Amino acid sequence: MLPQQITSLTHPVVKHLVKLRQSRSYRKEKGQCLVCNSKTLQQIVFKRPLLELFSLKNHPCAIKATRYYIVTEGILKKITGHKQPEGVAATVEIPSQPKFLTGRYFLGLFEISDPGNMGTLLRTALALGFDGAFLTENCVDPLLDKALSSSKGAALLLPWQQISTAQLMQHAAENALTPYVADTKGAFIETTSMKPPLVLIVSNESRGPSPLFASCKRITIPLTTKMESLNVAVAGGILMYHAKNPSKHRL
Repeated sequence: MLPQQITSLTHPVVKHLVKLRQSRSYRKEKGQCLVCNSKTLQQIVFKRPLLELFSLKNHPCAIKATRYYIVTEGILKKITGHKQPEGVAATVEIPSQPKFLTGRYFLGLFEISDPGNMGTLLRTALALGFDGAFLTENCVDPLLDKALSSSKGAALLLPWQQISTAQLMQHAAENALTPYVADTKGAFIETTSMKPPLVLIVSNESRGPSPLFASCKRITIPLTTKMESLNVAVAGGILMYHAKNPSKHRL
């Protein structure tokens, strides 16, 4: 299929893409998201079909898509919101949110508001073989451009559900998932064997875990007195690795 050219900043397709990037509700309505990172596109292209591909005229691109568009640099800047876009962007169909997550290892995210942290946590969960993630209230949209870039497309590949904290606790109880919550006042991970099936819950750094997690097993990473806490994505990665390899770290 021959590519179409777009030269106007007011073209309806351009307006659609800008809204797709900026609006969570619009992404949900259209069932699409915008990916503005070439490495992310290369990561997901074999598992998630690209609907539309937008690239500069002289930008070499071998990524396959249903429809192709050649655009100007000014249009690509407007589409992506980047002052120096990579030369390519694409729309991707959002996978249907599963009604029920199956598996033995799950990540629970409570009020994760930073898109970089969100993306890194989902990327790490996918890389370490977690089966899915639960996103509770006030979490940033994992399909936001920055979150997608940080996750290298993991938000489109790892199954996840948006549920309330109360629903998460109910789901854990009904499905015999042991909930472990990261808490600076918890037991050191070296002395704790995290047994699946489980859900590992990490929270917003400044607000900490929800009172609804009071019945959970609390765990923490021992630190030197020089630092009070770790970044939530770093801590989450360490705890996820420990969850999958508990015998390597027991004292």
